Amino acid sequence: MWAKYKREFSNKFYNSLEEVEDFITNVVNNTTKKEVMSICGYSYIF
Repeated sequence: MWAKYKREFSNKFYNSLEEVEDFITNVVNNTTKKEVMSICGYSYIF
């Protein structure tokens, strides 16, 4: 998951920590269950 968020976060300039917080909140809230399962799911676990 970190790699996905890091890709979206890099090469952007933020004027404040509030902008960073807003970005992180939006990215996490827009991450779907399907995305989490495809990134973190292993057939031997599920």
